[in-house]
Amino acid sequence: MSISIPRDLFPFDAGPSLVGTGHLYSSPDQSAFIAVYSVPTPNSGDNPVEDLVRNMELKNGAVVTYRRTTRRFFVVSGFDGDNIFYDRCNLTGPSEKCVHIEYPKKDIRSWDKIVTRISFSLRG
Repeated sequence: MSISIPRDLFPFDAGPSLVGTGHLYSSPDQSAFIAVYSVPTPNSGDNPVEDLVRNMELKNGAVVTYRRTTRRFFVVSGFDGDNIFYDRCNLTGPSEKCVHIEYPKKDIRSWDKIVTRISFSLRG
């Protein structure tokens, strides 16, 4: 898996990802973070997008406002309190390669292009 993470925005190593196998990085002020991780691909009968949405809404009280699913990837984003979250997973064989980005809602304009650039750079 490869991804282009702007190190000036996420310079701090925040340890292992809270989900799957991967790593977490935070912004200098710790208001934003990015997790890059992989998880096993669910059984063919499972729906990873619906599972992710259900878990986020039940566990975190998050509100999902956008979903997109293709045969190669899925994206889910929305609001979690005062933050915006963005999740993308590429569906590649036995594991999903994922990125989770979270940042303050008040900074949405400055983060939109950054999130898009990071998301499109996810490979694997």
